[in-house]
This record gives sequence, C-alpha cells and structure tokens, in this order.
Amino acid sequence: MQSTPKIMVLQLKEVIYTIIFVILAILLVLLFIFMFLPDKQEKEHTSETSYQSGTYTASLVLNSMPVEVSVCVEDNYIKSVDFTNLDESVSVMYPLLQPSLDHIEDFVVANQSLDEISYEKDNSYTSAILADAVKMALQKAEQ
Repeated sequence: MQSTPKIMVLQLKEVIYTIIFVILAILLVLLFIFMFLPDKQEKEHTSETSYQSGTYTASLVLNSMPVEVSVCVEDNYIKSVDFTNLDESVSVMYPLLQPSLDHIEDFVVANQSLDEISYEKDNSYTSAILADAVKMALQKAEQ
C-alpha cells in the first residue's frame, strides 16, 4: 500500500498575518478582563464613604464649656462641617477654633475623608482636636 503524500504550501505572508491576529485577539481579551474587573481600591474607597444622610454631631469640652461639631451628610456626600451652639465666650477664648474648622471643612468636603489631612503649624493642636471630633461624628454616620 502506497500512500501519496499530501503537500501543503503555506505562504509566509499568511503565517505572519495569523500570528498578528492571534496576538491582537489575546491583547483584546486581556484589555476586556482588566477593564471590567472591579478595582480593589474602588471597593475600599466606596466602603469608606458609605454614610447615611443626616446631620451628625460630636461633642468636646474646652475649659468646661461644651462645643458641638456637626457634620452634614447628604446622599453619601459630606456637605459641610460646622459648629452648633458655639458659645461666644468659647470663640473669644479660643480664636483659632473657627479658622481650624474652616480648614478641616475645606479638606473634608474636597476629599470626602480625613485621611492624609495636613494641619497648619499655627493651630495644629486645635486642628487635631477638631479632626477627632469630626471623625467621631462621621463614625455615627457610617452605615
């Protein structure tokens, strides 16, 4: 039994095109995988910023006078940070309270977090105390 060999002729151009198309298909599949997989940082970021809507307060005592810091959250977004029922004598005794809270409010509203906040040199202690009060209020707002 004799068999006749079958000879297949491939042109180099066809082989190169096939290799290029296979590489492009692999790259396209990898692109879709990386594009549609959820990012780990997005999961962590969304879990940090899940707040219930409302106004949350935290109290602190300065020279036996209570001071309340309120944080207003609306639709999972921190809208404002402010003092509630701030006695005028406290604001006179501690003149750096309002500028410190304004700085913290600007940072929190812009970044929606207190992570990596920087304090001004003149009022770092006051800012740290107010930032702790804001953290306590935000802990109440977490879902």
